[in-house]
Amino acid sequence: MKPQLSRIAGWMGRRPALALLLGAVLLYNLNLRPVSSGDTAPAALLPLAVWLDGTITFDRWMPWLDQRYPLGAGFLAKRNGHYHSQYPILQPVLLLPLYSPLALAPGLRQWPLEHLLLLARILEKLAASLIAAWAVALFFCLARRFTGPRQSLWLALLFAFATSTWSISSQALWQHGMGQLLVILSLLSLDRCLSGEGGRAAWAAAGLAAALSAGVRPTNVVFVAVCCAVLLVTRRWKLLASYLAFGAVVGAAVAAHNLAVFGRLSGGYGADLSGNLLGGLAGLLFSPSRGLFVYSPVFLFLLPAACLWLRRGAAPGAGVIAIAALFSVAHVLVHAAWPVWWAGDCYGPRFLTEALPCLTLLLIPSLEWLERSRPAKAAFIALAAFSVFAHFVGTFSYPGGAWHTTPEPVSRRPERFWDWKDNPLRRDFSAGVNLKGYRAIVELAAARLEGRPPDWEKLDLHVQ
Repeated sequence: MKPQLSRIAGWMGRRPALALLLGAVLLYNLNLRPVSSGDTAPAALLPLAVWLDGTITFDRWMPWLDQRYPLGAGFLAKRNGHYHSQYPILQPVLLLPLYSPLALAPGLRQWPLEHLLLLARILEKLAASLIAAWAVALFFCLARRFTGPRQSLWLALLFAFATSTWSISSQALWQHGMGQLLVILSLLSLDRCLSGEGGRAAWAAAGLAAALSAGVRPTNVVFVAVCCAVLLVTRRWKLLASYLAFGAVVGAAVAAHNLAVFGRLSGGYGADLSGNLLGGLAGLLFSPSRGLFVYSPVFLFLLPAACLWLRRGAAPGAGVIAIAALFSVAHVLVHAAWPVWWAGDCYGPRFLTEALPCLTLLLIPSLEWLERSRPAKAAFIALAAFSVFAHFVGTFSYPGGAWHTTPEPVSRRPERFWDWKDNPLRRDFSAGVNLKGYRAIVELAAARLEGRPPDWEKLDLHVQ
């Protein structure tokens, strides 16, 4: 047994990206439940609607949704007698190949809604975990272009488990997970092009991935804009043409769908930057409910990292680093200006999720500096450990503390976002580990053995 384990360890050591991919998929699914929201329901259900009914509408699901949401499911809109997603549908469309085996499943169309909803939740979690795990593996490949293998591995692990990649991206089909993956793919392809390694395929991948990221989540148009600005300043005309061409194609497809369904270019996803910028900025970075430096305090090391990057000057890869830095700042500012900067009922700084690959990449000089400073290394390890703990709570305990709804909905008392004594991290940790996923498996097994229908309430089908 020991020689076999040794061979496996040696094989994984030679293929760290694949090892990260497989390990992340495993760990992301250990809680055995999706940590979902009503906002993720359209992405979870649309692939089933396409393969079962040949439609992008949600009419099949309305009996259950009407019962679950008596005041109306806010993530859907009724247009021309059919129900459509209020949110962009590009992510579930991109996932259709992954769901294609559903078309071959005999009798699936006749399943009761409860069975189909359970299937949708299971597939949602699996799809989200695969997207996040691929993002981790590709992030390692990106970091490897800027630093050594050991530092790249540690950065990939931080990105995977010390950030909202774990508690948000890997747990349900939010737009953020696919956005992260596409941002990383675009930066990886772009760096290959800027270093002279990439041909036409890399040029196309850089522009296409960036354009798709904006199609998946409209605020990622900031990423496309930053890339184009840097390429314009550095006179990289071929790459700039790729970004603009694919941006036009993807933008035209999204606009056509929005006009056809909603009658306006923005679709059902409006943009509103009328919020208090300074208040939102403080909340996104420092509040005990959403603060990036509270839930991932390891990013406090971005300050020394920024100084070290400036000392390096125009080093190889400077273009990608400039994009990472500019996009991170712009992304934070855009969401700080959002009136609901706290992103509704969710765990941690969800709105900053797409910037996490860039923020983690920017930590590289700090990680290299730690080798020369024991006190800094000790502080970094402590902050990294707390970051992992915070997102472990979000993955295994949230929403057990019911912080957003008790003692009253936080939307009515936004001052609660600054309550250091009663916050989601503390409340959910006190609630303990959520074992509903394991209980659901026990219930399914017991029902099978006893020859009875499962107790659907025990399977916790409800979307938050």
